[in-house]
Amino acid sequence: MKKGIFNVLKIVLPLALGIFAIQYELKQLTESEKVQLFNSIKSANPLFLILSGLTGFVSHISRSIRWKYTLEPLGYHPRLKNSFNSIMLSYFVNIFIPRGGELTRSAVLFKTEKIPPSKSFGTVVTERIADLFCLSLIVGIVLLLEGKILSSILSEKLGSSKPGLGLLFGFLFFIAMALAGNYLLNKWKDKGFFKKLHQIKEGLLHGALSIFKMKNSWAYIGHSLFIWICYAFMHYLCFLSIPELASAGIGPILASFVVGGITLIILSGGLGVYPTAIKDTLVMFGFLPIPSYALGWVIWITQTLMIILGGMYSGISFMFFSSKKDEVH
Repeated sequence: MKKGIFNVLKIVLPLALGIFAIQYELKQLTESEKVQLFNSIKSANPLFLILSGLTGFVSHISRSIRWKYTLEPLGYHPRLKNSFNSIMLSYFVNIFIPRGGELTRSAVLFKTEKIPPSKSFGTVVTERIADLFCLSLIVGIVLLLEGKILSSILSEKLGSSKPGLGLLFGFLFFIAMALAGNYLLNKWKDKGFFKKLHQIKEGLLHGALSIFKMKNSWAYIGHSLFIWICYAFMHYLCFLSIPELASAGIGPILASFVVGGITLIILSGGLGVYPTAIKDTLVMFGFLPIPSYALGWVIWITQTLMIILGGMYSGISFMFFSSKKDEVH
């Protein structure tokens, strides 16, 4: 009963927060500003948006190839089509069920390639570490270019005058909890429920450490960098679609990319909140609120539509492949 309520809240709360954010932002606008906002969204250059979406698909193909590199040391060689389908379906599910995509991703790969979820999920942990490293590089670039402004934005969003210190304490607390949990699992690894948890942990750890066993470690690093370059380029192409923002420099582009990305990490899907984060960031760089807010919606709509279309394609491909495979057996 409690688990069911929790699962419902995971879906309802982000949706409610998104609707509230949209209503709040629109209430701050006059009727003429609302018209200007909708016109700005509708008049966004579709060519740049299509190119942005295509760049997204390329990044996901690269992510699919990269995933294969971490699975190969474990003795698994999934087909690119299946790894791509599982990734796109995971993003698709995340739109409707926050954090539900990771389970979907492993489940789809198990169905098509018979790879144990504990192993494939462990390699996803490796991906998250690589992605965090790439995001940290971009944050470092932004800090060098626009450190004062970014610090001001994070202070406002996190409600702290020293956001870096708060993040550091949060990170240290997470490490302490992880070490304590690992100690307890090792101590009680032969006892009932903890035995199962220990087995899951070992599977995850085995998958996460696969990066050190892979033959294509440099290719893995190259794909990681390429994926995030694609993400940033997707973001930039949307800037070009709005005339008032087409001439923005690398500082505001990357700063809004970072802040928007953090918003998506905290609130899966980013409905309503992502456009506001983009707008608030660009306003701090001196851009007008209406075009900035319009850009936030253009980016969010473009990325969401790309994921929906990709997810639909992968869903059809997955069902067709699975049914054919079942017929063969």
